[in-house]
Amino acid sequence: MIRNVDPELIDPEVIERTAFIYKGKLLTAEEVKELFEEEHETELDHRISNMDKREMITVCCAAVRKYPLEYLQVIAEYIMELIKDSRKGRKK
Repeated sequence: MIRNVDPELIDPEVIERTAFIYKGKLLTAEEVKELFEEEHETELDHRISNMDKREMITVCCAAVRKYPLEYLQVIAEYIMELIKDSRKGRKK
């Protein structure tokens, strides 16, 4: 059931955030899949592979501040992948 809602009753910030998501600011499913499947041989990938925990956390903090929704999206996709893999393990 769809009800008419007075637009003045909705917080403008909620409308703005919803518009942000609808405009495609988040990563597409294909982009996330590529992140997990492709092995990029870039200088950044090489540097990341040699980082210690403190350096990696610093990179994560910067990513959270600059791209918070995308960061959470990547984490959620990874968690879903872990759950899927753990369920496959139980079936074996």
